Amino acid sequence: FEMAAGARLRALLDMMAGAEQARFLRRRSFADQLLLKRAQQAGRYTSFADNVLRFEYKVSEAVCTGAGDTFPLTSLIAIMDETTTWASIGLDPNRRPGVSISMDAHLIRPQPVRAGEVLIFCSSLVKHGRTLGFLECSVEDESGARMAWGKHVKFLEMGPTWNLLFSDQMFPLTSAMVRFTSGPSRPQPPLHPRLGDVLRLEAQSVAADGTTTFNFECGEDHLNELGVMHGACQAVLHGSATEAVIIDAPAAGRDHVTLDAPREAPALKEASGTH
Repeated sequence: FEMAAGARLRALLDMMAGAEQARFLRRRSFADQLLLKRAQQAGRYTSFADNVLRFEYKVSEAVCTGAGDTFPLTSLIAIMDETTTWASIGLDPNRRPGVSISMDAHLIRPQPVRAGEVLIFCSSLVKHGRTLGFLECSVEDESGARMAWGKHVKFLEMGPTWNLLFSDQMFPLTSAMVRFTSGPSRPQPPLHPRLGDVLRLEAQSVAADGTTTFNFECGEDHLNELGVMHGACQAVLHGSATEAVIIDAPAAGRDHVTLDAPREAPALKEASGTH
């Protein structure tokens, strides 16, 4: 659906606000813990021009879970997951969020990301079809230098009911019904002091080939608005497990990642996941 860039951004922000107040959706999600929904603390959507959704994010110490108190690549993937999903919703005729099939990302610059840096995520649609959506995200620092990029493939089929309710013809009525059933504003959920407080992995065993098995108990803090485990949480957990293995056994030769300054703080340079 065609609209001016400013109107497109306002429409998307209105939809985000409506989703936060809708009583049939959970008020608390892992995106809150990443500070993605709290403009006064970390991130905000600033433009939606030329089919590119721009999101500015200031890295907080609370979300630096990487080695040496850095902001790991898998957390960048977590934000890419969120921003490309909203780009999909904003650009798809039926506003479909879909579910992730695969994601991959690459950290270009040699230095790891640290608290206090401002990152700019530019998410764009490559191709939308009836079933699949292909999206990209480029990450820049405050000077405009590209520092990371990623790709996201989503399964978009949401069924005929969704397509009807979220079509251009029906969406105004759908929005009105959501507002009518939302009631008074719901308070923001409380946060843990640090993201690491909700990502507790327990190493269970190390096999003869060096494979380490971790246990993780999924709880309220790890879910999305629909009540299933947030894809962003999965990405961060994968990174935490990888770094734990690298730090504990840096010379074992079991990792498949490129390291930056391994004697100090290993940094994941490339990551991919398939669901």
